[in-house]
Amino acid sequence: MEAVRPNAPAFLAGRNVLIVEDDEETRRMLALVLKNAGAEVCEAGSGAAAEREIRGSVFDLLVLDWNLSDMPAHELLERIERERPGASRRCVIITGDLIRRGDPHEAERRGLPLLRKPFRPRELVDAVRRAIGT
Repeated sequence: MEAVRPNAPAFLAGRNVLIVEDDEETRRMLALVLKNAGAEVCEAGSGAAAEREIRGSVFDLLVLDWNLSDMPAHELLERIERERPGASRRCVIITGDLIRRGDPHEAERRGLPLLRKPFRPRELVDAVRRAIGT
């Protein structure tokens, strides 16, 4: 796995990130990359678990799998927005969807950074930087 440069400043230091991904291996990889960038990471394996986390904590960023097994990601985003207005805009979407070239994904139409699986850790870091504006 390609790592974040070891001597790079921890650009996510002091930021809380919630990862919502139902595939455990992918979730662990995401957490490792973001922790290496300095983030405090919380993990949720489902949309329902993410809702519980959001009710109990404030997150600076959400990394969200578009295809959760228990609810559509767009529904989770709507619920998040009701709970914490503005929070759904600080989000990076990841997906394994096959998308025809030139057709924007729903996440892109919403103005959210989108990563298509498989992606490299550096691509995740770059998407997170865009999402938080650094």
